[in-house]
Amino acid sequence: MNGLSQILEQVNRFAEQHVPAEMLQPVVPAAVLLLAVGVVISVLGAKLTRPALTAGFGVCGAMAGGKFACLTGLPVPITVIGAALIAGGVGFLLYRLWIGVGAAIILAVIALSAFGYVRILPELDTFQPAGITAAADGAAVAFELPEPEEQAAYLQESPQEWLHSFWNHVTSRQPSVQTKLATITAGAALLGLLLGAILARPTLILYTSLAGTALVISGLGLLTANLHPELYRSALDHPRLLAGAGIGLLLSSLVLQARLFRRPPAPPPSQPAPKASR
Repeated sequence: MNGLSQILEQVNRFAEQHVPAEMLQPVVPAAVLLLAVGVVISVLGAKLTRPALTAGFGVCGAMAGGKFACLTGLPVPITVIGAALIAGGVGFLLYRLWIGVGAAIILAVIALSAFGYVRILPELDTFQPAGITAAADGAAVAFELPEPEEQAAYLQESPQEWLHSFWNHVTSRQPSVQTKLATITAGAALLGLLLGAILARPTLILYTSLAGTALVISGLGLLTANLHPELYRSALDHPRLLAGAGIGLLLSSLVLQARLFRRPPAPPPSQPAPKASR
């Protein structure tokens, strides 16, 4: 949890230094939007996925058809409608494939997050910013402070520069980390693709619940960080409570979607018509 707190502090500092103040003003409305979308996906995500895919493909097809008509001189209405119908049909008919692709992405993200938490996040404790060193081998701690210019450069360091320095530090301590990351990503993505294509319904319920829960937690976190910073920092000091709340939200979403997305009961077998009495 200390590593997570360090990352969040780094993100906050980068945002304060590099993001203009006017861009931070709509954070609360964006958090409310994330929260609302997360609730909808957590409750109705599985039922809305196929219509949403069909509509999304149709809109993209209509936009592509409009551009194609402008380039070729074809009639715009006919081209737009035709392209929208074709693209919407692709989204509808290849429904299981898109579920597999979505499951592959989510499973790969989960696997990478777990690997990063176990193998990469602890390296924050051994990562020293440039110009700040400490004595080792049990000697008395004696820091060598950088020059004022170096301190200013460190405070103005961009997120890309910090991530690049940190990643170089990780790969120097774990030379095989890139190979492991690639293997885990490919394996998780392949497994997600197979699960989504073969077990479409349970996979869809699972990953829409995960996506909705993640959006709800993100929205709540942004709201709390902006409206009640003290409560936000206090919550970070209780990781078990946060994990329990997240698991509770996920289980609630799974139960609700499983009940709402149940297959309709099979009709009773038809009874043979009684013979007419003579």
